[in-house]
Amino acid sequence: GREALAVTVDSVTATCEVITEIPSMLLQPLLHSLVVVFTLLVLVYGFAWILSTGKVLPQGEPIEEGGIQIAGLHRSLEFTQLQWACIVYWIFGVVWIFEILNALGQFAISHAVVVNTVHQEEERCPMINGYFVGLCFHLGTIALGGFIIGCLKILAAFLSFILSQTRDKEGLQGAVAQVLCCCCLCTVMCIERVLSLVNDLVYTDVAL
Repeated sequence: GREALAVTVDSVTATCEVITEIPSMLLQPLLHSLVVVFTLLVLVYGFAWILSTGKVLPQGEPIEEGGIQIAGLHRSLEFTQLQWACIVYWIFGVVWIFEILNALGQFAISHAVVVNTVHQEEERCPMINGYFVGLCFHLGTIALGGFIIGCLKILAAFLSFILSQTRDKEGLQGAVAQVLCCCCLCTVMCIERVLSLVNDLVYTDVAL
C-alpha cells in the first residue's frame, strides 16, 4: 500500500521534472495527432481507389413511371477474388501503419527522456530528433512491434465478430459458444495489453 503510493508519487514527480526540462514534449500529442490524421486521409483516399475497381451492379426491379423505365436506384459492388485480397491487404496495412505510428511516437518520447536524463545532453528539438532517429535507425524494430500488436488487434476484432455471430434468430446465444469465444477473446486481449507494455519497455531499451 504505502510502497506502491510512494512509487507512484516518485514516478509523477520524475515525470513533472522531465516535462519541465523538455517542454516540447507537451506538443507531442498534437504532433502525433496531425501525423495520424494526415496518414488516415491518404489511406482512406487509397482505399477509395481500391473500392472503385469493383463492378457496379444494379439491384432490385426497375421502376416504371409514365412509360419510362428507371433502373439502378439501388446498386452494389462486386469484387473478384484478387480485388478482395487487395482489400484485405489494404486493411491490414492500415492497421499496421497506425501501430507503427503509435510505436514511433512512444519511441520519440523514450528517446527524448533518455537523452535528457541518462546522457544528460541538451537537444534543440528532442521530439523531432526522436522521430528522426526512430525512422532512420530503428524502423525495423518499431515495424516488428507494430506488426505483432496489429495482428493481435485484428485477431481480437475477428473473435469479437465471431462472438456476435453465434446468436440465433431470437438473439439467444449458446452457453458453450459464448464461454469459448469469451475465453479466446479475453486471452488475446490480455496478450495484446501485456505485449503493448513490453513494447514500451523495449523502445526505452532501444533508445538507451
